[in-house]
Amino acid sequence: MKNDRIRNSTHIGPASCLDRRDFLAVAGITGGAVAFPWLKAGAGESGEQTPKRKKGATVRAAFLYPPSETFSDNPDGWWSWPGNEFDAEGRQKKYMAALKEMENRLGMKIVTENRSVANNNDAQRLIRELEESPPDGLLLIMFYNNSLPHADLLLEAAEKLNMPTVFFIGLGVKHGSVNRYRRPGVYFIQSLDNLEAIEYGMRMVNTRKRLGQSLLLSITEADKPREGIEQFFGIKVRVVPFSRYADRFGKIKIDDAARDLIKKITGKATEIRGVNRESLENAMRAHFALIDLLRSENADGLTMNCLRRGMLKPCVSFSLLNGSLIPAACENDLPAAYTQLLGHLFIGRPGFQHNP
Repeated sequence: MKNDRIRNSTHIGPASCLDRRDFLAVAGITGGAVAFPWLKAGAGESGEQTPKRKKGATVRAAFLYPPSETFSDNPDGWWSWPGNEFDAEGRQKKYMAALKEMENRLGMKIVTENRSVANNNDAQRLIRELEESPPDGLLLIMFYNNSLPHADLLLEAAEKLNMPTVFFIGLGVKHGSVNRYRRPGVYFIQSLDNLEAIEYGMRMVNTRKRLGQSLLLSITEADKPREGIEQFFGIKVRVVPFSRYADRFGKIKIDDAARDLIKKITGKATEIRGVNRESLENAMRAHFALIDLLRSENADGLTMNCLRRGMLKPCVSFSLLNGSLIPAACENDLPAAYTQLLGHLFIGRPGFQHNP
């Protein structure tokens, strides 16, 4: 690969068709709203839902190398891989442009500056900035062999601040023992120019930030609402009495929007067995009731004690919601809901969970 080439990174974006197997939106990754093309205003109490916009992560990026002019008059000196002709400043500009595109795709902020971390004083300056205003993550990009001590200072500071760090070293640049980077909170990359790997790291930091802003509903037999925080991801869980869902279910009218959705679900079937019209209409009532509940609670997903609910069963709705990247887990299985939300935000794909 030529030294001046940076590979384009791939990303997951929203789809636009109504096929059940297509992923209709990637709100957690792009920062945009989830689209529900089959929902129209007037579906009982429910209209089109737009989940709240979450604040993306802020990552501080730093490039580690001394000015190239340091070696311009020393033909016997060794700058770093691939040699003294390496244009570190030019390479940084290309990386910064790629990072700007990356932050726009991911709906986050990657803070860079034109100068590099060239010496110990620069490293200490950056550490003070991190301590005074901690970002959600740190990105270190090292072009020069002897910048490793400065990188170690920054990694140590990030560990003290409990700050996840993505550490990229170009292939051929000395990194020392990799054991020092094999610890929680550090994603270490040594490769040729690999923006895909860096974007993967940024996606991880951004997902963690968004998980901490997420709300899941747990619909149970509780007599009143209450809230708690899942400790690892920081996801808020709000317990909602089943009676609220049942009340909404009873108020949903089978109108044109509901009939249109039934047609979309059944329209390509060559045969329908054991499912009558009443069952399909009740599935629509469940779906629009849950959409209305998600909207009124400004929630990102839900799970429910759903066994033996008769006509109030939410199975069809759960399938539709998951297909739209809205977590919906059976039988009040909160760990499954956490995992679905993680997958939705991180890779933009729905998970499957059934009969835990």
